[in-house]
Amino acid sequence: GRPIELPPSVRTINLHPGSIRMSRWTFSRRGTDSWGEMPLNIPEKLLGKGGIGNGNCLLFDGSTPLRMPCRVWPINSMTLDFQLKPDTAQQGNVADLFVRSGWSSACNVRLLADGRLSVERDNGGKTPSAVLKSSRPIPVSQWTRVRITFDEQELKLYLNNLPDGSSRIQPQRTYGNCTTFIGKDFHGRLDDIAILGSAVPPGDPIFPEKKRSSILMRLKGLLQNPKQGFAAAPFSKQKDHPEPDGHKKMASPWGFEPQLQG
Repeated sequence: GRPIELPPSVRTINLHPGSIRMSRWTFSRRGTDSWGEMPLNIPEKLLGKGGIGNGNCLLFDGSTPLRMPCRVWPINSMTLDFQLKPDTAQQGNVADLFVRSGWSSACNVRLLADGRLSVERDNGGKTPSAVLKSSRPIPVSQWTRVRITFDEQELKLYLNNLPDGSSRIQPQRTYGNCTTFIGKDFHGRLDDIAILGSAVPPGDPIFPEKKRSSILMRLKGLLQNPKQGFAAAPFSKQKDHPEPDGHKKMASPWGFEPQLQG
């Protein structure tokens, strides 16, 4: 007979931070990914001073977007965190801050003509989309920290570490050929971009604030003194992949550098 088709379900599991895919680009060393293995190939015209602390950042004049590496978007729960500074009002135009070609379960992030942010989690038209808009316009000529999370059940938006809105999501899972572009039709600056394969709200200790160099120093110390050891990293509860009941999958499809304490 035909197999029984069950609707997707979401389970909460304990997930070790070491199994979470993490990438972060601060642009202090051009396109180096300080947390993972996804360096960006940044054209000269898109990189310059004027970022957080007057460091380097991405500069957009509305003409040339930046292409991100393939498969940079996690296929499960995720967090997108970045600093945003529009140089001018949108003047009736929509800017694609983070937009995919192809299809996947990730988000499109746009700056609307009225200055508000729009976050859309769609699936290439295969399932109903969820759209979340900011409650107010993003200020011009000043930095705003934006964090977007979804845990397979709810899409959330934070501005300057404060909750701004949320929207329920229909559980779904699909992933195909997908390329993400940053900054199409955008006039302004982006800095300190981070992507995690877990839904992490502001203030959650699973979001590592330490630089990669400090982690490497701890690893060096461990090699010199094997008895030193490390403190066990905390576990985080995360929504597992939506799937028919009765099937088991790994908590995360990627596992990179562990988050170390101390």
